Amino acid sequence: MNERGQIFMAAVLADDFDAMVAIRIEALRESLERLGRFDPGCQPCGVLA
Repeated sequence: MNERGQIFMAAVLADDFDAMVAIRIEALRESLERLGRFDPGCQPCGVLA
């Protein structure tokens, strides 16, 4: 969001990887927990390792 609270698009950089993974995990967490598939210790395999 910018200073006026408007949402805007921006390019994602390699430095943003950890933050993007954290957002994705949080977004999927509730659904995966309902399915019994959420494992907080699991990390994406082979991605920028």
